[in-house]
Amino acid sequence: MKIFNSFRDRLRLFFYKRKYDFSNNNNPNDFKLSDTKCIVISKIDGKLGDTQVITPFINSIQHAFPSIKIVVLSSRNLETTYKNCLNIDSFIALTKRPSQHELDRTVNQIKNADLFITLESKFRLHDFYLLNRLRPKFIAGINSDVSCININLANRNPNSHITLYFEDLLTLGGCRYITRSYVPLTTQDALTTAKSYCRKEQIALSPWGASKHKHLSDETIIKIVQQIIDKTQSPIALLIPPEGNYLKKKLKNRFDNKFLIDIPDYIDVNELASIVSMSKAMISVDTATVHLACASKIPLFAIYNGNDQELITLWSPLPSDKKESSIFFIKNKLIDELSHHDLMSALEKFLLFTTNNGIL
Repeated sequence: MKIFNSFRDRLRLFFYKRKYDFSNNNNPNDFKLSDTKCIVISKIDGKLGDTQVITPFINSIQHAFPSIKIVVLSSRNLETTYKNCLNIDSFIALTKRPSQHELDRTVNQIKNADLFITLESKFRLHDFYLLNRLRPKFIAGINSDVSCININLANRNPNSHITLYFEDLLTLGGCRYITRSYVPLTTQDALTTAKSYCRKEQIALSPWGASKHKHLSDETIIKIVQQIIDKTQSPIALLIPPEGNYLKKKLKNRFDNKFLIDIPDYIDVNELASIVSMSKAMISVDTATVHLACASKIPLFAIYNGNDQELITLWSPLPSDKKESSIFFIKNKLIDELSHHDLMSALEKFLLFTTNNGIL
């Protein structure tokens, strides 16, 4: 059944591409932000990390071209973030697999778009349908198999960090003001809530990513917690979803509770960003918390899978001169294949460096 469903989905995508993809003959060199009235940013998947890395682009547009209307398409959980933290003009909430009715309603709300931005590496049915109905003059994306994308950011910036894609787009459009700093995704209400359970000198630990191949094992997490306690005596904010409650119980049974902060099971995006901003350092796998830590400019120890160097380059922590931030991976090794000795040795150096420099 699984094989059949996969074949069916590929077949449907093939026919959707044939029906709805189109040749976009507008020359990218004709793209000018000074002539742009509306930019649509599509983040239908609702990924928080992608939202964080696009904040310098939004900030640059708002500063240099305040008359441009910015519309964001994303999931409902990010609405407050885009409206209150980034002050965009319009937010349209969509489900992750929007129906044609949802998309038709969205097109009617937008009416006209001069620039459409998508970071989807693999287009789905709704992507083709939406762009066919909306027909923006310029479509910036990273998928080389889609004909309607006429500004291919990946091809224009090979082996580059994701933020350089947006800098290139700004430069192409004639923007003279380009900021590289992430905008923190905190709100005053979220900061107040987070203060009620956060502690001074805490270290944030985010050991699970969006997929299982980005999860640290329970054994590795226990070793990291032990290392933090031994080297810093700092309380630990364990950032893990409710399905990890079994692990929280395991840690509470093993370690003195004075070192473990009781983070609520359900926190929103802005509370998560607030917890990170109140931390003295972040230890995280390749997930959104890496980018939240960059926004808060706190010392960061990031753990990545080493089997795809291009992805590491693309989604690594924001390049910085700060020596207290580092990324750990072993070439051709997944996270669950990492040597405990190598990982703990690198982590110890990070903790000792930050401690000796008065950061922790």
